[in-house]
Amino acid sequence: MRDAPEYMVKSCFFCNAADNQYITGARERGLAFDGLTRDEVFAQRKPYVDKKCQEYHDFWGEYVEGQSASA
Repeated sequence: MRDAPEYMVKSCFFCNAADNQYITGARERGLAFDGLTRDEVFAQRKPYVDKKCQEYHDFWGEYVEGQSASA
């Protein structure tokens, strides 16, 4: 499924990493994708990826941009 063009989207490195973490750990969390439409799979993954991307953004702002501003 992950290699099917209809399930692929362009994303930044961090969003892609978050999506990969979601997919990798999905079975452990009791999630399945079989039989779901592209939109259903997207809706299932989006909240997790959005949360992780915000965490990456916050980290970057605090530890990377914050350090360069005070250096």
